[in-house]
Amino acid sequence: VPLTEVRVRQRVAGVVTRHAVGGWAVCSHIYLAMAKLHVEFGPRILALAKRASQTGEPIVKPMAMAFPEGGYEWIDDQFVLGDDLIVAPVVLAARAREVVLPAGRWQADDGRILEGGRTILIEVPIERLPFFSRVP
Repeated sequence: VPLTEVRVRQRVAGVVTRHAVGGWAVCSHIYLAMAKLHVEFGPRILALAKRASQTGEPIVKPMAMAFPEGGYEWIDDQFVLGDDLIVAPVVLAARAREVVLPAGRWQADDGRILEGGRTILIEVPIERLPFFSRVP
């Protein structure tokens, strides 16, 4: 069964929240890139898991929980890993998406530094998992 774009996007989105394996034969270059990203996120995820086991605080949070004063209750297609990494996967067949960035400075996965407190439109080729790290 060939992978549709939506199925590939769903697997890409799972890279930071679960072990994404299987069914990648037709898009092995994307799998390789996502496997490398999964390894890169590994130490962060393990540290968050340890903290979660001690505090009960979730590893993955909805935007409204991570930024309670932001009015982000309506956002259901991006999430926060820990306290300072926004992940904005594309889960539909699309090549662009809007991302809501809270106030502050954010570094995108492509290295750009962005001012928050606004909604941005980004290009998202199928092999990209957009994420934004808070800049101290």
